[in-house]
Amino acid sequence: MGIFSIFPRILDALNDGRVIKKAVVCALWLAAGLSTFAALFIAYTVAKLAFVAGTPAETTVGLTLFLVVYLLSVVCQIQILLYRAKSVLALENSQYTVVPVVSLLFRGVGESLATYICFLGFGATLAIWVSKQNPLGLVGMNMLIPSFNTSEYLLAGVVMLFWSFLVGFSLLIVFYFLAEVSHAGVDIARNIRLLVSREAAMPPPPPVAPPPVFVGPPPEPPSPIHAATTTEPFFMSAAPPANTICSACQFQVQPGDRFCPICGTEIPE
Repeated sequence: MGIFSIFPRILDALNDGRVIKKAVVCALWLAAGLSTFAALFIAYTVAKLAFVAGTPAETTVGLTLFLVVYLLSVVCQIQILLYRAKSVLALENSQYTVVPVVSLLFRGVGESLATYICFLGFGATLAIWVSKQNPLGLVGMNMLIPSFNTSEYLLAGVVMLFWSFLVGFSLLIVFYFLAEVSHAGVDIARNIRLLVSREAAMPPPPPVAPPPVFVGPPPEPPSPIHAATTTEPFFMSAAPPANTICSACQFQVQPGDRFCPICGTEIPE
């Protein structure tokens, strides 16, 4: 029973990410150590070529410059690996264990490759301009400029410098993009789970009451419109009263006049 009780603990450690994070951290530390040994081996090879008897002075100076820049790149790579190992250890325990680790590894790989290629191209450019030789070909790492004429060493150095920075920056962008894509998937899954949990925790909405129905007496019918009592058109004026017409000359006098102002006839009241 003791052996079988250990296995669930291992599965629990795998589930919460402890084992995966420790394994990745150990792999990053191991990569930093291997980078150190590889740098020492390459430095020994370049130094042996640079300081061998009969080597021209410009070749020795060019290879020495290349070696210094290369060692600086290795130091930067080791710092990147150790920094990413620390970032992996600082990850919080969650239900997503692998994706955050993979995102950090993508960033570390992109940073390491970009640093290595840019420093390597810069050191090779200095060596080409000084010694008129490609140091990458001397140490078996001829990747950018296989061969060139001695009279074209200035142009070859410019091409080496431009191409190395372009390749390094492109690799950095690609690996950062992969890191953000993988991390965005985790964020989307977390937001969906959060929305689902909030919706499940919300109380149901109260029932909507029906609108009130008004019950009362029926509306009264409108009052009829009375018709006009006269058939005379509205534009015709009524005839003046009889006592306002002079009986002699038929002149219309004002109300209250006793005599006609034309003929002087008395107006009856």
